[in-house]
Amino acid sequence: MHSPRLRVAHHCAIAVFTLLSIVASLPAFGVDTLYWTNLTSKNLSFFALDASNAGDIAVTGTTVNSPTGIALDPGTRKVYWANSPNGISFANLDGSGGGTLNVTGATVSSPKGVALDATAARIYWANDNGKISYANLNGLGGGDLNTSGTSPGVPYGVALDQAAGRIYWANFSGNKISYANLNGSGGADLNTGAASISAPTGVAIDPVGNKIYWGNAGGGTAKISYASLSGSGGGDLTTTGSIVFPVGVAIDPALGRLFWANYGSSKISYANLDGSGGTDITIVGATVSGPGFLALLPYAISFDDPLCHNGFEACWSKAITKPDFLDTLQSTIDGVTSCIPQSSGVGYTACSQAKCPNNAIGCPVTTHAGPFSGAFVAGIGNKYTSTGSTSDIIIDIAYAGGGPCTITASNIGLDFALDYRLNVDGNSGLNVVSLDQSALTVHDGYMLTGSDPVCQTIAATGGATLVSEIEMDGAAGIAALEAPATVGQSVCPLTP
Repeated sequence: MHSPRLRVAHHCAIAVFTLLSIVASLPAFGVDTLYWTNLTSKNLSFFALDASNAGDIAVTGTTVNSPTGIALDPGTRKVYWANSPNGISFANLDGSGGGTLNVTGATVSSPKGVALDATAARIYWANDNGKISYANLNGLGGGDLNTSGTSPGVPYGVALDQAAGRIYWANFSGNKISYANLNGSGGADLNTGAASISAPTGVAIDPVGNKIYWGNAGGGTAKISYASLSGSGGGDLTTTGSIVFPVGVAIDPALGRLFWANYGSSKISYANLDGSGGTDITIVGATVSGPGFLALLPYAISFDDPLCHNGFEACWSKAITKPDFLDTLQSTIDGVTSCIPQSSGVGYTACSQAKCPNNAIGCPVTTHAGPFSGAFVAGIGNKYTSTGSTSDIIIDIAYAGGGPCTITASNIGLDFALDYRLNVDGNSGLNVVSLDQSALTVHDGYMLTGSDPVCQTIAATGGATLVSEIEMDGAAGIAALEAPATVGQSVCPLTP
């Protein structure tokens, strides 16, 4: 006799297809978090932009003294800041301690503003004596950058444009925006055109709009301004929030917003980059006392490495983290009930009753999956695996001359294996190019029992064929759905 065809794996294919659809719509994950320095209370604080979390950063074993500049390194889970008058400090974000960075060879003179280059493992800062300096994060000291060709005048805030290999800064006393090349070949002043520029403070780069933004702290100039990085000039941003001695600014390209800290009013505000205005942010649970410089952490970077991503600076848009990716693989399959469709053999019909969800005809089966694991590297053969099981499967059998009877499939253990191809995306990340192979394996030790002699015969004679069909149909079903869904999908960074 022919065995009933149990297409358990069809559900698994749909589940993984759903997973990749989730990956392709990553902006739905999580929330971005804003960090800032407090010049008055001399501490560091943070605020999740959906108000779900806020607080002050626990700092032990190091110094926080009029912190002027803040930068985050998700790879090492550290926060860095500049101390006035002469130090660069860091702390572990889990509160386990910190220290002072070795800046031997570099100028440190009332630093204002820091910027982190995670790829080169360097931190840069501006000095009020006009120098732009850096230190290596490995503690081997640093140096000063060649700024010939620029007009430095009390630099106040720095920002990196790593795509162009430049660092930009605002000149508080010179009313100019300048830049220097990171390769040491000097720099120039940027044409700011019709933009307001009066005691400019803090700078932030919008990689989408190819613009640089800054605050104006000069008396009577309550504006946030911008200029094109191409040198074609600039203008002023439409704002409706407070602007009272803005010190630091930060860009969230995914949300299309610019944030700034109002030192003069102890408020943090934002404006939409499309010119539609903005407002002040209500912050509860975190200190806002003479806020200074800002840093924004996109959620999906968080303090886990983004999926297949090798650098913080390039992943300015949202990305799924490795732990989130693995968790989603598990949660998409675990505890979900699917339906084995009706099928027929010689002289009998299986799964012909309306027992599935939504009264669908078929045999219900609930899949369980454990945690997934696997590496994330460029190339083929990125295998993500998990072990799991199904609930007991009750297969109703209707046959001519008698019945009905049932076959119970129990003690069903499963192995899930998904092989992905990942390619370098040219922006410090990797793309999930395809799912090259999918496999569903049933463990030995399963049991098939029949409720009467006919079902016992079907179970005894067709067990091996039944398992083979589950595995083969599962692999084919997953491959057929996943190949068109995954080819060409970018995981990190994504276009916001």
